[in-house]
Amino acid sequence: MGSRPVLASATEERDQLHLRLGAEIRARRTARDQTLKALAFEAGISYSFLSQIERGLAAPSMISLHKIATALGTTAPELMMAKAPSQALRVEASSGPRVANSHDATDSGVSRVLASTREPMRVTEVTGAPRMFLDFWEHPTDEFVYVISGSVGLQVGDDYVVLGPGDSISFDGEVPHRYRRVGDEIPKFLIVEFSPARRTPN
Repeated sequence: MGSRPVLASATEERDQLHLRLGAEIRARRTARDQTLKALAFEAGISYSFLSQIERGLAAPSMISLHKIATALGTTAPELMMAKAPSQALRVEASSGPRVANSHDATDSGVSRVLASTREPMRVTEVTGAPRMFLDFWEHPTDEFVYVISGSVGLQVGDDYVVLGPGDSISFDGEVPHRYRRVGDEIPKFLIVEFSPARRTPN
């Protein structure tokens, strides 16, 4: 499987970002007493690719990172923001860890994490999206999507909607969902993941 590099922010060198992400994946894997081969198998990626990621020699696309995170019982934003300095609560326009949305689409765009795991929610800014649907996403958090510019096609389960500037939608993140670009304009949208409200019995 090929890879696309994680893009360096203005305040963090690309190599350091690769190493930090790889170290976090390795730490979580070893804490689970899981071998490289076992995690690679569960995530559906090659052993050699995962080994390169952990050593900071390669970086996964957002799709691959989501698979790794799911296999580790966490989320891609949590892996991207782990061990970030406390100042990460303020993320300037030129900073924030960025990961390519897909390893096999040149115009698929990038995702940039804006809020750290210390917050009750995770906020990701997405610029660009694949022109065709790729893999479904699933996660144990609710999701809110707000489109800033361009148009985004969103499939949630069997439902399909097209969202334009100013449109928003919220749904259960455990329902399989995926995005694609609609039209020629490169879309920009926010994805907010938050823990679902738990109702207490009367």
